[in-house]
Amino acid sequence: MLNPFYRIENVEDGLAVWNIYRNEPVLKVTGKSVKFLHQAAEYQDVTEANTELKRKLSQRGIFLDAKRASMYKKLLMWTEEFESVIDRYKSSEVIIRCLQQTDIRMLASAGQSIFEKTGLTAFSGNTNATYIHYLVFYDSKEALQRLVKLIDRRYCSTLFLCKTNENEILEIGPCYPITASFCFDCLIDNLDRYRVIYTRVNECLPAEMLENEYLKAIMDYYTLFMTTLAQTHERKILIEYGSCSSTTVIPPRSPRCTCYIESQSGSFADT
Repeated sequence: MLNPFYRIENVEDGLAVWNIYRNEPVLKVTGKSVKFLHQAAEYQDVTEANTELKRKLSQRGIFLDAKRASMYKKLLMWTEEFESVIDRYKSSEVIIRCLQQTDIRMLASAGQSIFEKTGLTAFSGNTNATYIHYLVFYDSKEALQRLVKLIDRRYCSTLFLCKTNENEILEIGPCYPITASFCFDCLIDNLDRYRVIYTRVNECLPAEMLENEYLKAIMDYYTLFMTTLAQTHERKILIEYGSCSSTTVIPPRSPRCTCYIESQSGSFADT
């Protein structure tokens, strides 16, 4: 399917693909490839396109499978909410390019079926990913301690937590960018140190809320936090019957953290 951020139009010598936020094409197609792009636009399919055109369309994220395309429709809706000072064209191109190089990896002690029911699976399974994001479902701190040991901080872009009770979501977030010195022990110790700052009515089911918050958090990450769409950056959303509550910031590091002390001296503790 055609990525909703793009449109295809006729130009003098063939066809062109345009980002909806720009007045110049991002890709022009001429010669024999025009027929294939015509078919792709009409039938939402690129299976008949030649190898070179497929490569270009795939690299640019111009054509997507149906599941991923539905996720991009949400991204487009949220892009419309960007503040006027943010260049929507440049931001959308960065987000699309980065998502083409993204792999969401799920770790779970419980709640695995929740992930499988979300559209986030559209971004999993990329073995050549540049950006690796971990979504961790856990039901206890002990389980979380076991799961984070499976994460290699050198190749992890973000960590997003989701507390569950079997297949029921209890908490969404927090989310953190990960560096080589990130201290998982401090984070786990701090997870319950927060206050509720406001409560609101649930506007969607918890699984959809998780999907939306996760996508927004990744968008914020890829725009270098020029956008602040997600409510889960260093915060939790607590799920209750018919309502949800947002918390104060949960710092990922303790002032007494031995990792921080050792990082200042040039070494890191193995946590």
